[in-house]
Amino acid sequence: MRKVVLSIICLFVVSLFYFTSCGEDKSDDKVPPVIEFAKFNVNDTIWDGLETLITINDSTKEQTHLIDTVVIGKWLYISARFTDNEAKGLSTFKVETNLVYKGKEGVKDSLLEIVKLGRSIFAQNDVSVYYNKLVQISDTIRRNTTGSGVQNLGLVEGDYSVKVVCIDVAGNTDSQTFPVRFIRRNKIVGTEPEE
Repeated sequence: MRKVVLSIICLFVVSLFYFTSCGEDKSDDKVPPVIEFAKFNVNDTIWDGLETLITINDSTKEQTHLIDTVVIGKWLYISARFTDNEAKGLSTFKVETNLVYKGKEGVKDSLLEIVKLGRSIFAQNDVSVYYNKLVQISDTIRRNTTGSGVQNLGLVEGDYSVKVVCIDVAGNTDSQTFPVRFIRRNKIVGTEPEE
């Protein structure tokens, strides 16, 4: 009988410790993480087809531009630094933008929403991300509609807002919006587009 009572008491104590250790973590972290900086397509290059390699968003020269430039058809990638003051650290970050595609006259415009998670920054308090590929920017999308068939829509060149959102483990967020210019390769190189 004594063994049965000791077994029941041990089972009760072990269960008590197990269930109290699985309690909800009530963190009092109310301070959001910080996006120290974010740049897009730093030191990106394109070849002019002859003898010149053109560097876009050159980090080795004094910056005279305020807007990062992305060549349509290439990858959009980010270099950034994120910090958090709490011991649990950061959770993740994401990049969001909306791109406008247009077709011929009379064809309705299309808005392409891009939301892409960045690489893992989980449980780090101070992390720098370099050349994290996010998404390839397509110069054309195809829309299949009833009655009109397949329509090709081209990306409208220009300045777009790109939002970077950083989230820490406690669920606090910081977000910043950056202007990014999307431009076709021929505008930079100075050639006519191929038909």
